[in-house]
Amino acid sequence: MTCKSRFYFQKWLKRITIAVLAALLSVSGISVPAFSQFPQTQPNAQLLVEQGRKLYETGQLSEAVRILQQATDTFNLQKDELGKAMALSNLSLVFKQLGQWKKAEAAITESLNLLKNSQLKTQNFAIILAQTLDIQGNLQLELGRTEQALDSWKQSANTYAQAGDEVGITRSLINQSMAEQALGLYRQARTTLEELQPRLEQQPDSLVKAIALRSFGNVLQLVGDLEPSFKVLQQSRDIAKKLQSPSEISATLLSLGNTALALGNRETSQQDSISLENYTPLHCINKPVSTESLKFYQQAAQFYEEAVTTATSPLSQIPAQLNHLSILLKLQQWSQAKKLSSEIQVKLAKIPPSHTANYAQINFAQNLVCLKQATNADIPSSKEIAQMLATSVQQARSMDDERSVAYALGALGGLYLENQDISALRLFLWSINSKMPV
Repeated sequence: MTCKSRFYFQKWLKRITIAVLAALLSVSGISVPAFSQFPQTQPNAQLLVEQGRKLYETGQLSEAVRILQQATDTFNLQKDELGKAMALSNLSLVFKQLGQWKKAEAAITESLNLLKNSQLKTQNFAIILAQTLDIQGNLQLELGRTEQALDSWKQSANTYAQAGDEVGITRSLINQSMAEQALGLYRQARTTLEELQPRLEQQPDSLVKAIALRSFGNVLQLVGDLEPSFKVLQQSRDIAKKLQSPSEISATLLSLGNTALALGNRETSQQDSISLENYTPLHCINKPVSTESLKFYQQAAQFYEEAVTTATSPLSQIPAQLNHLSILLKLQQWSQAKKLSSEIQVKLAKIPPSHTANYAQINFAQNLVCLKQATNADIPSSKEIAQMLATSVQQARSMDDERSVAYALGALGGLYLENQDISALRLFLWSINSKMPV
């Protein structure tokens, strides 16, 4: 690999990790469970579904599983296949949140099989099918099957159109744009969202509208239209605040921070003349930033801090904290960076394995390398960072997530190139063939 190609690989790896993390977390807030869309359901079963929804929303996931399994059994006894399919799709969503991927896949597959074999072709059937396809797309994206997720959301958009559900169509088109972003198809994602604008203008302020604007702002940032991105994201934040939605406020603050960070990076790249001679994929630059860059970095840090404060779960806090950590490293605020890295490490250890968690782990490892380069700190050691990346490889393989496998292997190989650490090399080789002893 040439010096120049190493430099661009390093920039690409950091950028794609942040971009995919943002896209994944945005999508996880979109696919709405198929609750409360089935008015003719028998009361007892519907009450169980409603109880499961409340448990899910309050984070009582194990109890939600128990209740939704009861709802599934009740629908089955009533020979209500449509109700059973609805309960199974919701059960899949809860299993996904628990990181129980095989159970989540089994539940969503059974739900879709029931729907495909159903003789009912009512409006309620179409809505349940569309919502189930939404949930399937969400699961597929978390498992790294982005192309399949995109296909599921295209199907759900068509199904919502058959049911005449404008909000559902909007939600599915937003999801499609998220998948396109995760695939790096930024201009295609922009086209998808631009097609949404006439629909959004006719709709009152809502969470779907706020999310659509946030997604559009993210795409504008990724294609380099930073000032328009900032304005669109501010509109999204204002709607989320008006509707008093902490999760959406936090997500938009994260996006605003990312755009401010990109503005600071743009100033830096315009002013710096960088030597590529000693670049490796995980090489880090430690030098004072310009006054203009500093202004944007400080603004980004403020957005990230607000995003963490407003977030409703550790998983939604981590991306903002990771990006805040990268800014602290740019600003050479080493003690604050060490403190924040310890907080992130504790949170990462507590969240279940997922596609999103893998990207966060890779991003964190990259930041730790930069922190070690700047401070010569022994904790964590290079071997511990290498083990972290090797674990990401294993977790990604267990979910058949080849994209995450490739990113983690790239970072692990870069760690060896940077430090010439034999333990990193051994873990890299072991991760490739999964046969060598660690």
